[in-house]
This record gives sequence, C-alpha cells and structure tokens, in this order.
Amino acid sequence: MGFAEGMIPMKIDSFSFGSIAVDGRKYKCDVLIHADGSTEKRKGGLLMFGSHRITKENVERLIHGKTKPDLIIIGLGTASAARVDEDAKKLALDQKIDLIELPSKEAVEKLNKEWESKDRKVAALIHVTC
Repeated sequence: MGFAEGMIPMKIDSFSFGSIAVDGRKYKCDVLIHADGSTEKRKGGLLMFGSHRITKENVERLIHGKTKPDLIIIGLGTASAARVDEDAKKLALDQKIDLIELPSKEAVEKLNKEWESKDRKVAALIHVTC
C-alpha cells in the first residue's frame, strides 16, 4: 500500500507531557495526524489539551481526510488516562481500519516506525497529557 502519491513521510521529533513536535512544528495540545501528512489541533474538551474521551467524531476526522488510513494509532496520554469510545472503535472496524491504543510515548514510537516502514497509510491522535 505505502504512501499515497504526494504524501510526505513525517516524524515526531519529540514528545513530553503537554507537548509534541511533529516535523519541527511544536504543539501544546492534542493533535490529529492525518494519513496524508497534515496535522491539526484536536478540538474539544474543557482545556486546550482536549478531552480524555476519544470520540467517534475524532476518528471520523482521521478516516475522512484526504487519504484514508489503513491504521489509526491512538495515544492515550502519558498515564493512559484517555479512553476510546466504543462507537469510535466500531467505526474503525466497520471501515476495515486497524486501531491501536497505546500510552502516548509508545504510540509516538510506533507511529515513527510505521512511517519509516512505509508499509501502510497511518493516521494518529496523540493525547499529550495524562
């Protein structure tokens, strides 16, 4: 499968509590990283960081971007406090998209490895706090 035409391989440069840097751009909030290489701030939650709930709408944004992913990696936070709603998991399953939930540090490592391998189109949501 590999990267879609025109898609640029990405890299997470750094990750720490409350912060993530993707291809040199630093974010102090949760991020959605689309399979086409684009990145956006995650909306929702009371604080700028985003809710501890990963919703169906979050997963829909990743699925219905310019490039449909084969895999979605969810970073659940540094202490894995975030939870993926069941309807979000069902949506990925219905769309035949693998969904992996990991503590955010491990999710970042997995994401970088997936990008390096170029075997499949990968999207992610990384929760940057607890």
